Amino acid sequence: MGIVEDAEFTDATVTLAPGDALLLYTDGITESRNGMELFGEARLAAALATCVGRDALGIVQGLGEAVAGFRSGRARDDLALLVIRAEPGNRPPARAVAGRPVR
Repeated sequence: MGIVEDAEFTDATVTLAPGDALLLYTDGITESRNGMELFGEARLAAALATCVGRDALGIVQGLGEAVAGFRSGRARDDLALLVIRAEPGNRPPARAVAGRPVR
């Protein structure tokens, strides 16, 4: 994703325990401004900490509200959040084959 022609990527494996969430975001989130002050990673982490226990949509909504409440004026950059949340509980993760869950 992006517009850099010669981008370099690194593979990584992440195991999510039941209830864990993975957050992916664009720099438009952390670079949202209130005057000269940036939203930043520390403010993002603090906002994320208030979303404990929410489902993926609730996390996106909570973070979106935090950024919107901080920002003065219109966004100057893209704002994108992607949350992947492992289902809470003790069940093993579901596998998907051709878009259909397999248990």
